[in-house]
Amino acid sequence: MKRIWFLVAGVVLVLGIGAGLVFGFGGGKPNGTHTGKIYTVEITSNVEQIEYESKNNCRLGDNVTIEAIPLDGYRFIGWEVNGVIVSEDVEYEITLTQENVNNVYKAVYKQEFTIYAGEVQNGNVASNVTKAIEG
Repeated sequence: MKRIWFLVAGVVLVLGIGAGLVFGFGGGKPNGTHTGKIYTVEITSNVEQIEYESKNNCRLGDNVTIEAIPLDGYRFIGWEVNGVIVSEDVEYEITLTQENVNNVYKAVYKQEFTIYAGEVQNGNVASNVTKAIEG
């Protein structure tokens, strides 16, 4: 009788672990958050030359790191959510919560410009402005 009970208990344990892995509940998440729903963290930019890939297969409680891509002629300003800069760090870590799961993270850049100064002639500096950007 004891052998049958141990056999049944073992089968239930194995089936329970298998179901947890398949349906996304039980064990496996170090921070204790368990959910079967999968989300995508959307990442965009205000510059056409840069295309970000969204972070797929994220779950509530996951820590997701996004990183700004360097671009010649542009300076990274920060990460924007709903029109507000939430971080000026190039690398930004997000803990996915119910409150921020639908946020879109926009990398905000500002174009830089260069002024080339030439020789001093009659007390004046000759200059060549290659590009001027407002702001």
